Amino acid sequence: AVKIEPPKPAPIPSIITKKDDPKKKFIIKAPVKKPTSKTYATGYTGKGNKFAWGNCTYFVANHKNVTWHGNANAWLRNAAAAGVPTGSTPAPGAIISFNDQNNPYYGHVGLVVDVDGDDIVIKDMNYRRLNEVTIRRISKNDASIRGYIYSD
Repeated sequence: AVKIEPPKPAPIPSIITKKDDPKKKFIIKAPVKKPTSKTYATGYTGKGNKFAWGNCTYFVANHKNVTWHGNANAWLRNAAAAGVPTGSTPAPGAIISFNDQNNPYYGHVGLVVDVDGDDIVIKDMNYRRLNEVTIRRISKNDASIRGYIYSD
């Protein structure tokens, strides 16, 4: 499997002064490359969705066919009730459902980007802050994993 590294922070712009007038300063911005997934593309479906902007459910619903409702902590149960396959085996492209110790009231969901040995690489939103997309590596045996939803 291809190892995916999290995106590197953008370089801090350099500030230089003009030789003939040291009071005038210019900022030089370095180009920043966008990170790319090497195993599973999380393409935007183009569909509007019914979930709150900037949250994990909003992010996943923009990339997968989500036909059920509810907070992230109810997705596994609601997807199964809607006839969508669920299970306990990680697979690239699956929706991962968490018990989320950080927010037990709402739960958390993300997308499995890669399965690498004993690790899972996931892409999610609102893990650290609202509307922020993160790519991170976790253990397959992480106690906060509830299960997986195998949706298109």
